[in-house]
Amino acid sequence: LKWPFGLSCSGSRGVSRPAAPQLNTPGGAMLATTTVRWLPVVLPLLAVLASAEEGSIADEMNVHQNSAGDLSAFLTALLVNSCTAAGFLVAFTVLRRLFPKTYSNNILSGASAPLSGDGVLSWVLSSWQISVETAADTAGLDSALLLEGCDL
Repeated sequence: LKWPFGLSCSGSRGVSRPAAPQLNTPGGAMLATTTVRWLPVVLPLLAVLASAEEGSIADEMNVHQNSAGDLSAFLTALLVNSCTAAGFLVAFTVLRRLFPKTYSNNILSGASAPLSGDGVLSWVLSSWQISVETAADTAGLDSALLLEGCDL
């Protein structure tokens, strides 16, 4: 079965697609195939995108323009999400003070950089000011790469 963009189905073993040409071969025409397991989920969407005419993709995906009741739905969702975020912020701040061994143990044991101040939200300022190198040394490479990704 041939799919758009050079994709082909390889039976029960998944979907194969051509890899990037190997530049060190004569002419650079040698293509390797790799099996991608998540691609069967995306293939129906790719088929719709490849066969759709201009403007019909929104119809296929049932996407509509904004209408009269959308502003109230947006404001309700904004209010609910803001209250949820504020609730989690307050809960973490209270729990950090009540259970310091659970939420601040690395700071208490000296394994992490100290907080910038002693205020209720001093951890927020310390989190924004930490460098990638300090995060790699104290919290590990995963945390450092998360910070690096947020800086992009």
